[in-house]
Amino acid sequence: MDRAALAGREAEVVPEEDDAALLAALRAQMVADPRAAAGLLGATNPLLRYVADAAPQAGEQAMRSGREPGASGAGDTAEEARLRAAAGAAMGDLGTSGDAPFGGEVALESQAYWWHEKYRPRRPKYFNRVHTGYEWNKYNQTHYDGDNPPPKSVQGYKFNIFYPDLIDKSKSPVYKIEKDPNAVAGETCILRFTAGPPYEDIAFRIVNKDWEYNHKKGFKSVFDRGILHVYFNFRRQRYRR
Repeated sequence: MDRAALAGREAEVVPEEDDAALLAALRAQMVADPRAAAGLLGATNPLLRYVADAAPQAGEQAMRSGREPGASGAGDTAEEARLRAAAGAAMGDLGTSGDAPFGGEVALESQAYWWHEKYRPRRPKYFNRVHTGYEWNKYNQTHYDGDNPPPKSVQGYKFNIFYPDLIDKSKSPVYKIEKDPNAVAGETCILRFTAGPPYEDIAFRIVNKDWEYNHKKGFKSVFDRGILHVYFNFRRQRYRR
């Protein structure tokens, strides 16, 4: 059963310790047996591994344990719970959207910020999703059907980066796309977010495809009430004979 189907089921909240132990066991199984890894991840695009590999932050365990999006995690303050609830409302229902929680965070080289002596740098928290689905282009229509569907592919992302304590609220956080030095055949890129004091930069590895910038097709780039919302879908690729 894929993660979208699992997301639609009534979720059971598990203790944080049990969740961490289960994740460690699954990762060990995936390392020991690549075939098991393919089964766990649906044998689809390698980028989908980040759906299962969402690195836990404080409060992020709520997403992996199946708690209702927006519900307060054990490490959430009242402000963080508010931000998480607002992000969940903006993204829509997890069970019907075809989305799944997304990690994919990459480590950045340590850097000195001009303001680090005045403000203590902190990493922003986030609440992100990846949208996956079947692409029924002409090729897939010819070679697959409903009983034998094509591999799922990443179709877009929804990023919600929390900056509740931004010093200069007149300047909105920004994002930029960078080359991924570890990309295989250029299939991935790095999406970096920068805000200013007291927040460090944060970055994620995503699929390297052309974005659809039409707001009617899901694009959104807004900084509102302490949250940077960056939502986008990829342009649909047409099959050519």
